Amino acid sequence: MNSEKPGEEGTDSFGYRNLSEIPSERTRIVRAVGRPENTPPVAENADSESQRAARLAQRTERERQIKRYQSAGLAYVRSMLRADQQGVTEVWDRIILKWLEGRLSNYDRNFSFRVYFKEVLRNEVRGYLRERAREAKRGWEHLDTDFDPQDPEHHSASEEFDSHFRTGLLQRALNNLKDTEERFFLVLQMQIDAEQSGAKQPRSADIAAALNTTEENARAIRKRARDAYAAAIIAETAEWIGTSEIQRIRETLEDLGLLDYCQRALPKG
Repeated sequence: MNSEKPGEEGTDSFGYRNLSEIPSERTRIVRAVGRPENTPPVAENADSESQRAARLAQRTERERQIKRYQSAGLAYVRSMLRADQQGVTEVWDRIILKWLEGRLSNYDRNFSFRVYFKEVLRNEVRGYLRERAREAKRGWEHLDTDFDPQDPEHHSASEEFDSHFRTGLLQRALNNLKDTEERFFLVLQMQIDAEQSGAKQPRSADIAAALNTTEENARAIRKRARDAYAAAIIAETAEWIGTSEIQRIRETLEDLGLLDYCQRALPKG
């Protein structure tokens, strides 16, 4: 087990153990997982103000970003370790340290961070199981086929990760829409509530009553709300993957099962 603890002198971590305390504003993932920011010191062995400010800004971004991946990451690890809750906690603690201390800096921005992060999680679980095997002196290590990214059975853990990732993305897009157009948010929330409860989707008359407008206007608002939500999902996807390249956005939406819903809102070409 790694003997380092959050908050030890010499680490580049704030030592958060309760991730609900970490703010969740938008940040750039590439800078958040990079090596510690440095600027030339004003004197030997002395940090300049700009150097300290750069490091503080990067720490803040790391803390913000890891909260965004917490739910999906924990679901992925749980799916691989199943009933071993102690193992889940230990693996996730190690991931927190690596992230906050800048030890994920080999991430290549030309590829999906979501895919890269799942590989990091798999490797950390592998390491944990190897340690357990050595401690128990089993002499034989059997890794479940779920660990092989080429194995068709791997989808169970991967789907858990993507499901939580997708839920977070959709909620952020919906919240952003609430801030810009409350009518659209209300219509979408009515539709989401109906779907989650197993009820029928709201009729134009229901929407009209909720918005205090005519049914004709309600139908137009419902269509515009759908288009606005699709655009918000695309914008949030671009923010999360760190690029506005349409092909990359399209691939991520397809991976998450959102491409059909957002297809009309994607730029042509």
